[in-house]
Amino acid sequence: MDYVKQDVHAASTMGLQEAKARTIRKFLACFGLPLVPFNTEVVDALGAALKWRRYRTADVYLYLARATAEREGAEISTATRRAMTDVIRSCRRGLGPAKQYEGLVLEILPTLPAAQKAWAQGGPW
Repeated sequence: MDYVKQDVHAASTMGLQEAKARTIRKFLACFGLPLVPFNTEVVDALGAALKWRRYRTADVYLYLARATAEREGAEISTATRRAMTDVIRSCRRGLGPAKQYEGLVLEILPTLPAAQKAWAQGGPW
């Protein structure tokens, strides 16, 4: 059985998955809630924490929380699934596009220095 379970996630993602799981449990602990039973109260609390911290990947954390709870034996109700959809929508609202989607002004490229150092302090080379 362990042989199958060890390959559910790629080894390269295990550290990240565990870090996200710790974050989920810490956020829920702030509300005094366990992950199981996974219900609308848990979804709302986790969503509130993720939205407050402006997590762009709130949906990833919520789906991981749900999957973890299901693996621990939780039954997910229709109301809880609806709450997840609503909370994910709420967490996305107002964030705007990610910074990497900002436009690149190509006209200024010729004016930039052709140096082997960063153009801005702490910036990429």
